[in-house]
Amino acid sequence: MDIFLEGFYKGFDGFSVSVPSLTVDDGEFFGVVGPSGCGKTTLLRLIAGLIPSDRGRILCGRRDISSLSPENRNFGFVFQGSSLFPYMSVEDNVAFGLRMRGTPKKERLSMIEDLLLDLGLDGLEKRYPEELSGGQAQRVAIGRALAFRPDVLLMDEPFSSLDPNLRRDMRRLIHRLHRSMGLTTIFVSHDRDDAFDLFDRVAFMKGGVIAEIGRPVDLYESPGSLDTADFMGVVNMIPATREAGLTSLAGVSFLSEGEDGEGHLLIRPELFRIGEGPWRGRIVDVRVRQGEFRLSLDVEGLLLEARTLSWCFVEGDHILFDIKRSDVKFLM
Repeated sequence: MDIFLEGFYKGFDGFSVSVPSLTVDDGEFFGVVGPSGCGKTTLLRLIAGLIPSDRGRILCGRRDISSLSPENRNFGFVFQGSSLFPYMSVEDNVAFGLRMRGTPKKERLSMIEDLLLDLGLDGLEKRYPEELSGGQAQRVAIGRALAFRPDVLLMDEPFSSLDPNLRRDMRRLIHRLHRSMGLTTIFVSHDRDDAFDLFDRVAFMKGGVIAEIGRPVDLYESPGSLDTADFMGVVNMIPATREAGLTSLAGVSFLSEGEDGEGHLLIRPELFRIGEGPWRGRIVDVRVRQGEFRLSLDVEGLLLEARTLSWCFVEGDHILFDIKRSDVKFLM
């Protein structure tokens, strides 16, 4: 089911969330990211109906649901914490929405049997929340949101309390479920890894407004602002001036697209070609992450980060390097 927001606005004391227009396509995995306090969770709660908007409307399919209560919107919601009912077993928590809709118990249990298996919860049906790990509890919460077959699934930073390994496993689970169910999903996150691993499109929010929307790879490779670039992981953002189409980095000039003026060079770490080239830098730090070596380079007083798969550098080494200049962006 597609979602359409039009003229959406909610004002608070000293802050507001404003979305003039937003469409989430049927079956799309749509992400909303941004710094803490930017309004992304508030936007999700407005969509769910948990917070009433001051104005605007929301359509699900062709149906205007703006005036409907949360329970009548047929949306599944997964909160930051699992928010499980402590006095209910796993199967009762997952089947809660079905019970509230009057589905007979035998039919409820039959409907959730395959879902519990998909979630890796088979064998845990009779356990209570206090007997579950954090990852298991969050899978129960996801099962509860999916069991009644909602039109849309809303997820509010559901992995924030999990350790990195569990977050990775949960991403794989959510990705697999989304592919199999084709359910329209809106997912709020502060983690760029969620964007790259899960989202078809992502909206970057700042100050209560959506500043930019696109595919995660596009926001990384061609961000429209320094804030978007920083959030998406473009670590090299260097003040620069472009004159007659030329931009200079540490004494080397090269062509760059766009208008002349003051701005920033955006150089992604993977664009560095180590070993030869017009630039020379001193390695001030070497870090290893997931089989990739991250070099901090001092280049005439500029501190740049480069990434390489080669393990042949140590702190203090001087190296030559080039940059894939066609992919360097100049942003004013």
